[in-house]
Amino acid sequence: MRLLRSLLIPLLSLVCPIIGKADLGLEELLDRHIHALGGAEALATVNTLQINLRITEGASTLEGKYVTDRQGRMRIDISAGDKVVWTEALDVARAWCQQGAETKPVLEGPEAAAALKHGVLLPGKIFNLREISARGVKLSIHGREQVANIHYYVLRLDFSDGFSNFLYIHPDTYLVERQRDFRAMHPDLSLNKKRLETRFGDYRIIDGVLRCYSEQTYNLDTGQLEQSGVVTAIHINQPFDPNFFSMPQ
Repeated sequence: MRLLRSLLIPLLSLVCPIIGKADLGLEELLDRHIHALGGAEALATVNTLQINLRITEGASTLEGKYVTDRQGRMRIDISAGDKVVWTEALDVARAWCQQGAETKPVLEGPEAAAALKHGVLLPGKIFNLREISARGVKLSIHGREQVANIHYYVLRLDFSDGFSNFLYIHPDTYLVERQRDFRAMHPDLSLNKKRLETRFGDYRIIDGVLRCYSEQTYNLDTGQLEQSGVVTAIHINQPFDPNFFSMPQ
């Protein structure tokens, strides 16, 4: 009996941690992620979102104002000092851009329009992961992957246009810490695609919802930092002119 016990105790010590750390299914993972952000009810109260940020790319640092709403519209204005130098927007059905207020706005091509649509649906804006699933994005667990000593859950997002995105969810906090995809950094300027990883951090509570205040995008093949962004302000449910997202005539 003593011999049997001496054999069983080490065996149980190996088995029990494995049982306690069983991988989550998709639905449980989504539940824990949404709860970690503040819960579905808090997220559902956000109808419009404005994110002010400082963007650094290469030797340039610019200010950006990103605005989106529950209709799936978005607009970003990029400024150098007090002057808007670039505007890009999606008015549900079409995308347009404008290089400064003095130039004529033009419609964007399908690749740039698709990138804007992806950005509206990706986490960190208005829609939670269950909501984007209802909007035609297929979600699936793509296994587990260890990065920087963290055994992440990898969530795959397949958009209806064929684009795929991979979210790396921390197994303890259930927050998205990394995002990987193969895309062009600026499809409005160049369609050259790269394997990119965006790292998210500095989460803060805003109106009951955890939001990321810092992100860096790296080229996975070269390790080079492509772009970094720091949020300077977030505004929830501000009113906007009905024509704010529409292309000027």
